[in-house]
Amino acid sequence: MTNTEPWAVSIEDGKFRFTNATNERAVMVTLQGVGSDLDDAVPAPVGPGESFDVKLRDGAGVRINWSTTPPMRHHTWVYTR
Repeated sequence: MTNTEPWAVSIEDGKFRFTNATNERAVMVTLQGVGSDLDDAVPAPVGPGESFDVKLRDGAGVRINWSTTPPMRHHTWVYTR
């Protein structure tokens, strides 16, 4: 997958689908709303090319935090709509 962003975004039926666009497995993925009270976690690791869906009801977007191993590295990416 060639992408300059770590997560590819698509929108369908009011749900935002975030697809891992890196070559690394994302673990401990957490979500915080930007301008909303969203505070959630993805229940399982997200491998390269795998996705998870989020229903954003309000706010400007979502902050995605995750780690990759080895070595342990922490990442943050903000999606704004």
